[in-house]
Amino acid sequence: MRKRSTSPTDRTGLRPERADGPLHTRGNGAEAELESLIDRMHAVAAAAAGVIGASSREVLRSVLEEACSSVISFDAFFVMGYDAGTHTFHGFGGRDTDQSSPPNVVTAAG
Repeated sequence: MRKRSTSPTDRTGLRPERADGPLHTRGNGAEAELESLIDRMHAVAAAAAGVIGASSREVLRSVLEEACSSVISFDAFFVMGYDAGTHTFHGFGGRDTDQSSPPNVVTAAG
């Protein structure tokens, strides 16, 4: 059973009951992996709030791009939705390095 931590340095708010328990991570590289997981979870939570409040496809793409860029690096970011009725992909706009790509529609092959 994990207990709530009162340590200001523990961003998860949890700590193991025993120092040799499964969450004990000193010196084995798991601490960095845990920090990375925590960062991704924060990005997902922030993106979820932005997704709910997104007023357009372009705003949605921007929210997702910001969330993803906080945990991974990339040169290009594009989001597309698929319309099964028309067999088309609807681009939400994107960015490749410093060039923007406007929203577009692409026909899907059979």
